[in-house]
Amino acid sequence: VGPQDTAFDNRYLSLSITCGPRYPEDPPIVKFVSKVNLPYVDPSSGEVIPDQCEYLHRWTDQNTIYGLLQWLRQSMAAPAALNLPQPPEGEEF
Repeated sequence: VGPQDTAFDNRYLSLSITCGPRYPEDPPIVKFVSKVNLPYVDPSSGEVIPDQCEYLHRWTDQNTIYGLLQWLRQSMAAPAALNLPQPPEGEEF
C-alpha cells in the first residue's frame, strides 16, 4: 500500500524483484508491475533504473530487499514525487 498523504495513498502497488546468481553482491532487478510515474522508473517498462535509484546505485552486499522496499516507499513520499501525475489505479506496464 502506498504512503499516506501522497498520490499513492491507499493504492496497492505490485512490483517484481529478481535476484541473479551474484546476489547479494549484485543488486536485484526491480520492476514495477503497477504503472507509476517516478523519476527513477523507466516509463515504458516499469524497470527501476539503477543509476537513478540511490539505493541500487550504491548497492553493497550489506543491502537488503527490505531496505530496498523501505527506500522505494520513502521516495514515493519525497518532494520530487509528490507533484508527479500518476496513472489511474489498476494500470500495468
